[in-house]
Amino acid sequence: MIVPSFPIRYRLLLINGLVLLTLAAILAVVMTRIDQVRIGGSLYRDLRAQMRLTHKLSALRADLGDILIVSYEARTTDDLEKRGAGYAETKALGRVVDAQFDEVLRDLRDESLKTMLRAARVMLVLAGVWVPWLISCRAPKSQASAAFFVGK
Repeated sequence: MIVPSFPIRYRLLLINGLVLLTLAAILAVVMTRIDQVRIGGSLYRDLRAQMRLTHKLSALRADLGDILIVSYEARTTDDLEKRGAGYAETKALGRVVDAQFDEVLRDLRDESLKTMLRAARVMLVLAGVWVPWLISCRAPKSQASAAFFVGK
């Protein structure tokens, strides 16, 4: 193999050029990394969005718990006014929960999490939260409470 012989001057210039090019590349990478982690940068925005999503999911969880508590209290009471108030409160909380589900699904970016949340929503509607309440409303404890729900 034949190696061309360059004068030492050109070799030094070539080495200096490579060093300067490497420093420029390192500086460009450092600047983009600093831009990502600074306040207001892309990492900061992602963390803030994740924090907002966590708060929304916490509120959704609390409202679902409220629905369970109110529906249980309404099922176990014999007072018609409390039962009617519990029914109205459960319906209102159900609308809030539906809106919260829609908002969380809109804000989520990860498709697998969206699919999991949609499945949880369907399961809650079908078997978890509202079915026991609806059953208790349709099968009242006495004829007087049946008249209340029918409207007679």
